[in-house]
Formats: sequence, structure tokens, C-alpha cells
Amino acid sequence: MNHGSPDAFTRFLKKNAARSNTVVEEVSSTSSDKHQRLIRKYFDKVFSEDELEESERLLIQFQADNCLPDRCVEKLSTLRIFIFLNKACARAIPKRKQLTRILDKYSNVEEEGQLLALSNRLEFSGGRLNFLPDVWQNIAKLHLLECMLALFGTIVTYGLFPTGSRHDGIAIAEQMEYVMIEIKSKGWEIGAVVTDNAGQCGRA
Repeated sequence: MNHGSPDAFTRFLKKNAARSNTVVEEVSSTSSDKHQRLIRKYFDKVFSEDELEESERLLIQFQADNCLPDRCVEKLSTLRIFIFLNKACARAIPKRKQLTRILDKYSNVEEEGQLLALSNRLEFSGGRLNFLPDVWQNIAKLHLLECMLALFGTIVTYGLFPTGSRHDGIAIAEQMEYVMIEIKSKGWEIGAVVTDNAGQCGRA
């Protein structure tokens, strides 16, 4: 069998060697790309601890101002808008069960800020507060008396008070009176009690 000239054989070996090097380079490049894709998360901008706390505080403020339920942070629409704004922000959204911890952390600060805003409105207008009570059930089936203070669009939730096993009109009236006395003792002047004229508060 004629294997050809030595020069032809040498060219054949060089050609195969070049092809092998090209394949190795392609495989190495592909492997490198895969490796980079796997470690990309280490290069994403992640909030520092202080930045994360600030984002949680702002999120709680946004939730409270818009009267949103805790489950809002797990809605796809919420995630989509955060991803659109910044992917790092989307990764920082807390779980629904974590909102309680965050709320406990910042509730006092927010409460003081809201009461200060109401005090300023009261002083500026010279008016008297509207006392807004309502009884409702939470997800644990517990009856709560929600008491809010309002004046010219400034509304503050004063407190949520368990009604206990007895939550008829008379019991609610007694509890409302107790809360109103407490409010007055803190220097607040109530001018009117406003209800939706339904349920226990309406009867009270």
C-alpha cells in the first residue's frame, strides 16, 4: 500500500494536530463559559447589611402607606416590578413571614412619626380628632377592636385591642370608652366618634 511521500505524511500530522488544538480550544472556551455562568452570582451587586435594613424599612413604609397585606411581597407582580427596576432589589425582597420581624423592628419609629404628623395637623388646624373604631376578625379568627385617629386626611392607627370572648355592642362600647379615656389622658381632644353604622360598633 502506498502511504505517499514523507512530506505528505508530515503535512497530514500537522493538519490533525492543528484540528486537535482547535477542538481543545473550543472545549476549553465552552467549559470556561459554563464556569463563568455558574459563578456569575458572585459578581451581582448584593446589598450590604445596612442597605438591606434600609430597603426593609422602606418596604414596610410602602406597605403601610398603601394598606397592603403581607402577602404582597410574594405576588408575581411585585417581583416583576422589582426585577424591572433592579435585579439586586428583587433578591432583597423578604419572605412574607419575615415581615413581622421587620415590622416589630421599625414599628415604634413609624408610630412616633405618624403621631407627630397628627399632632402637627391638630396644632395647625385647631380642630379636634375623629375617633374611628371598627371590629373585625384576623386570620386567626380573633376579634379585634381597631381604633384610628383622623383629622383632615391624616389618619393614624392608635391600636388593635382584643375584644375577648364577649364582643357585643355593650362590651364594645365599654372598651371604646376605655380607649377614648386613654387617648384623652395623653392630651388628645376627640371631637367625634365615626363608625360605619354596622355591626358591633354601630350598636355601641
